[in-house]
Amino acid sequence: MSRRRALDVVTSLLGAGLVTAALVLILVARVRYGAASAYVSELGATGAPTARMFEVALLLLVAGGSLVAFAGKDIRSRVRVLALWTPAVSIWIACGFFLVASQVTCRHGCPLPPLSPFDAQDFTHITCAVVAFLASCWAMLQSAFAHEHRVLSRFSLTMAIAVGVISGLGGILSLARF
Repeated sequence: MSRRRALDVVTSLLGAGLVTAALVLILVARVRYGAASAYVSELGATGAPTARMFEVALLLLVAGGSLVAFAGKDIRSRVRVLALWTPAVSIWIACGFFLVASQVTCRHGCPLPPLSPFDAQDFTHITCAVVAFLASCWAMLQSAFAHEHRVLSRFSLTMAIAVGVISGLGGILSLARF
């Protein structure tokens, strides 16, 4: 294995570890918050007891995602529309928006535009979170059709579908206040 390839493997594993730590931290924050029906962004709302944990989790996600993107910078999709830029660029875009969302959190109750009082802080946080998830799903779709990466392709397609369905249902249920 070449030195560059070994560095990419180590970098991607470290990145995956940081992203996993972020997920665990968000799950712990959800348990500590105590409201099973709380929207994820509500965990980081101004004044929430889990606000700092939420911020750290998003920062770990940004760091881990950036490392994974760096390690996979040479991966390209074989589908023309998905190959306009690399999945790494999509991941870095997602990381940038997650970074903003970690610093500009929503207010308590994380209101949604048609249902609650809504201000610039909420608009910024929700917009950044949605764009970050969209960029993440785009990266998964790009990777699902990657050249010469059969395992990555299958895993990415499965995850893109799962994240898309879960995020879509979550958004619809949030609008319904369920």
